[in-house]
Amino acid sequence: MIDFENQVHEVAVLRQWTAEAVNDVKALEAELREKYSGVYAKRDQWQARLTEEETRLRSMIADNYDATGDKLPHHALGVRETTKLTYDDKLALAWAKEHDMALALDKKDFERLAKASPPNFVTEVVDIVATIATDVSKYV
Repeated sequence: MIDFENQVHEVAVLRQWTAEAVNDVKALEAELREKYSGVYAKRDQWQARLTEEETRLRSMIADNYDATGDKLPHHALGVRETTKLTYDDKLALAWAKEHDMALALDKKDFERLAKASPPNFVTEVVDIVATIATDVSKYV
């Protein structure tokens, strides 16, 4: 017979200690945030501004790509194209069953075959992702 008592006790104690430690960390973080509120505010301000400017730059990259087809408009910037198939899952499953492929749709296999020879209900969509080099400081 398995004795669960010791293990249950060990888990209960560790859960209690962990909860106490989590609460201690939360208290310390609250103290830090209060003590260094200016630093946290500055960080939040710069992060918000950075997000805004990166979004603007990505939009500029995408607009430039749409207008010119240029995938490398700057040394620090690029456009990556991704291809995605869109289709109705029910039609895809019916197609897979008709071709003795599955009782349930295996999307990975279906998409591999559909890319090679797409059934009429599959549409190929090319998405672009505007990229920004991680370290842009060497480009300015």
